[in-house]
Amino acid sequence: MINTSFDVALEAPMQGVWFCSLFGFGIGTTMIYRYMEGRGLWRAPPSREPLPASAR
Repeated sequence: MINTSFDVALEAPMQGVWFCSLFGFGIGTTMIYRYMEGRGLWRAPPSREPLPASAR
C-alpha cells in the first residue's frame, strides 16, 4: 500500500478514486466504531447458563 500511495498512477481518476474511497471508508468505519463503543451502544446480550450434560 505504501508503494502505491507514492505512485504516479494514483493521479489518474480511475485509480485515485478507489484509493481515496478505500481509505475514506476505513476512516469512517473507525470513527463510527469508536463513537458506538464509547457510548456503550454495542453491548453483548446477556449470556445464558449452559445446560448440564445430564439435561441434554
